[in-house]
Amino acid sequence: MYQLEQQVSSSEAEVTKPEDDVADKPVVLLGRPEENGQRQKYKLGPSLLTGRAVEDASAGLLQNGGWAVNPSFREGKTGIDLFNAAAAKCNSGAAECPATAQSDDGGSVGALAIVLDGEVISAPAINEASFSRDQIQITGSFDRESANDLALALRYGALPLELETQQVQRVSATLGTGALRAGLIAGAVGLGLVVLYLLAYYRILGAITVASLVLSGGLMWTIIAMFGEWQGLSLTLAGIVGIIVSVGVSLDSSIVYFENLKEDVHNGRSLRSVAGASFSGAFGTIAKANTSSLIGAVVLYLLSIGPVKGFAFYLAISTVLDMFMAYFFIRPATVLAAKSSFGRKPGWFGIPVAVAPEGGDS
Repeated sequence: MYQLEQQVSSSEAEVTKPEDDVADKPVVLLGRPEENGQRQKYKLGPSLLTGRAVEDASAGLLQNGGWAVNPSFREGKTGIDLFNAAAAKCNSGAAECPATAQSDDGGSVGALAIVLDGEVISAPAINEASFSRDQIQITGSFDRESANDLALALRYGALPLELETQQVQRVSATLGTGALRAGLIAGAVGLGLVVLYLLAYYRILGAITVASLVLSGGLMWTIIAMFGEWQGLSLTLAGIVGIIVSVGVSLDSSIVYFENLKEDVHNGRSLRSVAGASFSGAFGTIAKANTSSLIGAVVLYLLSIGPVKGFAFYLAISTVLDMFMAYFFIRPATVLAAKSSFGRKPGWFGIPVAVAPEGGDS
């Protein structure tokens, strides 16, 4: 913390360069940007104590609804004693800590500047000559965010490390395009293999699932276009990965339904009569599986940053679309197909028909 000599206008002094910022010499530093974007300059005296004297700090609400910061100093000569020595100077209006505010008794008091990484983050006035180490309160025009930021800065200060460049690599501007193309090709190949398997194993039911995927893709494209127009949303590589993963989720929903349908038919019920009832039995499992995926996507979106948010966003949208398509397309389409002329031939639905032994009853 520095004794605050005075605030100066932008034309009165030149900001001290980082290499010239020495703790035992006067400096001129900038404050944090204000709402209008301007930054106040502060002419500071020598440093009186460092963040090592602070033990803890927290932000809290005042009775009037405002926010305050409550620092707690260490005991002894390396903590509260250093702060009280600085407070006595500023509260008495000493020459090295001139008046910046008016006290309750009509006098004037000085201020201490709190500096982090060469920037004045706060300059509170000192209204008492001495404090208890855990009874100090910094008030001002704080909101919740700024109060927590100041408390965090007082608790931890600047990190005691220097970052060194280990490796620099130049890449082509077309790298992102190439990765995007590779992702699309991989998704198309995987989707093609899945479609072939569905058609070979489930036949008509597989065709219904493929149609559902096509409709889901159209809805997803519409959503992307709408958000792109309203919010500037773009489809990234991470988003494509989320959509590809969601294809597996959609197929799982169809397979749960179809396998439940096949089991009911094998138990002796007709395909026509069981198509709707089988979905009712399978939908609980489908909803639980999709809800689990949706919870994971939402948590990932809220806690992550950068491209991972895109993955989580598109996974969540695809999961919701899957539940929508399962209930409003796959179910009625399967029931309609079962009641058509194809319903008399379960083999067209990928359901093997038991053949009775020769001479026996079928």
